[in-house]
Amino acid sequence: MVAYWRYCTAHVERRRNEPADDMVSELLAVRTDDPDALSVAEITSVLYGLSFAGHEIVSYYLANALIAVLNNRDQWKAICDDPSLIPGAAEEVLRYDSSQTSWRRVALTDTEIAGVAVRAGTQVFLSLGAANHDPTVFDDPEQFDIRRPNAAAHISFGRSIHCCLGNRLATMEAVILLETLSKHAPGLEFARDHVLTYTPNFTLRGPANLWLTW
Repeated sequence: MVAYWRYCTAHVERRRNEPADDMVSELLAVRTDDPDALSVAEITSVLYGLSFAGHEIVSYYLANALIAVLNNRDQWKAICDDPSLIPGAAEEVLRYDSSQTSWRRVALTDTEIAGVAVRAGTQVFLSLGAANHDPTVFDDPEQFDIRRPNAAAHISFGRSIHCCLGNRLATMEAVILLETLSKHAPGLEFARDHVLTYTPNFTLRGPANLWLTW
């Protein structure tokens, strides 16, 4: 993570000297017009956050989608037979096995959670995965169900001002993946003797690799 931050820092510095037709150059142009609008550190942070969120987390999301449907062959067959079920399946994957399982926030006001006092300024680590399996919101939450009527009530993309900028794009990618593979490779299955292992990370969740055959 530190090495990648340094890479982003160097790239922003490079674009300060060599502007191009890209997002970083546009953000730097905003700063040139109004130095108070964005700091160089903020521009670096935007690059850092958007680039890995749009790559690593989405890659895990797509892999988790395939793992979920292929582990439930009746539901895989259902989407092969009826592609209209796929958008709901994409939402259910986000609820059932989100690639973003947790994130950090800072309490802005004094509050209380489950009887525990949380003072303003306290750093809080939120378990999005636990919320997505809340039995008071989702019936039988440990079951993967592509027909779940309220699957989209998950908070894998956050909420309000903290909602993921790429949420519709990521979901569209998952829908296209499932539409394409269910149409052209309905016999898709896990490779023989392949054992799933997961990258050790308490914030992101996805397999180290995924081998499939058809």
